[in-house]
Amino acid sequence: RGAMALDMVGGGLREASRVGVTLSVAAACGLLVVKHRAPERRGNVVAFLHPVAKDGGGGERVLWCAIRAVMSARPTATVVLFTDLPEDVEGEALAKDGEGCSSVSLALAKRAMQRFGVELPLPENFEVVPISKARWVSPENWPRFTLLCQAAASVAVGYEALMKAVPAVFVDTAGMPFILPLARLLGCETAAYVHYPVISMNMLERVKSRKAMYNNKSDISGSFWHSQLKLLYYRIFAFLYGAVGSCAKVAMVELDMDTRPHPPTLVGLEDLPYQPGAIPCFPTMQHGGPRLVPYSKKHEEPADHFYWAVQAEKAHEVQLKAFALALKQAQNSDVKTALNSKLVLIGGCRDEGDYERVDALKQLAESLDIAQKVEFRVNLDYGVLRDCLRDAVVGLHTMIDEHFGIGIVEYMAAGVIAVANNSGGPAADIVVPTIGASGQMEPTGYLASSAEEYANAIVNVLTISTKEREKMATAARKSVRRFSEKAFDESFINATSKLLNKIEET
Repeated sequence: RGAMALDMVGGGLREASRVGVTLSVAAACGLLVVKHRAPERRGNVVAFLHPVAKDGGGGERVLWCAIRAVMSARPTATVVLFTDLPEDVEGEALAKDGEGCSSVSLALAKRAMQRFGVELPLPENFEVVPISKARWVSPENWPRFTLLCQAAASVAVGYEALMKAVPAVFVDTAGMPFILPLARLLGCETAAYVHYPVISMNMLERVKSRKAMYNNKSDISGSFWHSQLKLLYYRIFAFLYGAVGSCAKVAMVELDMDTRPHPPTLVGLEDLPYQPGAIPCFPTMQHGGPRLVPYSKKHEEPADHFYWAVQAEKAHEVQLKAFALALKQAQNSDVKTALNSKLVLIGGCRDEGDYERVDALKQLAESLDIAQKVEFRVNLDYGVLRDCLRDAVVGLHTMIDEHFGIGIVEYMAAGVIAVANNSGGPAADIVVPTIGASGQMEPTGYLASSAEEYANAIVNVLTISTKEREKMATAARKSVRRFSEKAFDESFINATSKLLNKIEET
């Protein structure tokens, strides 16, 4: 029996070996075919992969700022954007017979200026390559095994892009590292701008502790075995994520490596070829920010909230509940200032799912009996957003473990007192004390973790003296100068200079 068992084991190993060899040969042949089918490499092209560039969010603004920085640093290079087309731009392009790509490129450049105030210095050197499969990466398409399915979809999207144009430098700005190995195979210099990791130690810890959240549903967190299986799935995915992420010759991240020298949120991105770790490259606020308006001249209804996108992880429900609690606190106290306030929710809606979230938020406002004091404004242009920030007093941010938080920077630049979540980038890098004129540390905003803490902060901001608010606003505005457009351009170009130096002159 022992001999028979050994024969069975040996036979199984030989069969597994044959299967492994067959798969390896098939993969090698497939890669050779892909390399043969790919178009000729364009030596003067820097390409950005950002499949969905129509959200109006902070990530999209970083994309346009990066494109502008490359154009300014390498004026002879052609900059290509792989992306889906907004419906208005797509319709405009189709209406212009024969102009095709040129009209699309100009339309998107114009849109960048309208939405973000980002003007491309050399629009004639800008090309748009439309991606038809961009919608495949939407998480709504994959209710189960979302990360794995999105990763597979991103490979299909990246393959489509690289079969249309092979650049000298390939930059992923959408968190899609699974296409980087193919880009390297085709001879591209590769870079990645990581807004936040696809998988993080925080996510693993939540599954391990069986904490229910938007990305860990109650039917999983409520079961020990389901949680263990999901934890195994996450660990396997984290390994794969780290493996493909190592194909980026340069990786830029939205965090300060000095304040978080061993960030737990970076899985597999610690040991990259050009540096001992990922390079910090903070997003940039709108140029100059809105003009700082003295609090004595702010609107009589001051509580104003500004955010970038309507997404589940942004926890907008907490904002409504906190505002309702703040109104109750004001009603039951001797100070009635907060009763004059209103909450204005401003953001970008990408699709039907986002509009449904807005409707759900409106229903929540009704149930909290604050609907008459809440206003929803969707997909506003840059100028209108700037006016809203100019008139605001309080800015709310409620996302847990946000990697950075560019909306908070916008608050502070505009003199709006930020009340941000006490986690991630906001707590470590943004809403931090700064040295004042007297040499003492001065607060730059508030941090909160629960609806009650947010409510307390809102009431405090609205009831302290105008002089105290102006002092905090001035300190905050001074603090965020480090997030200027100039600082971003320098950081981005310095990080990618070794890659950009390999662009062929034309």
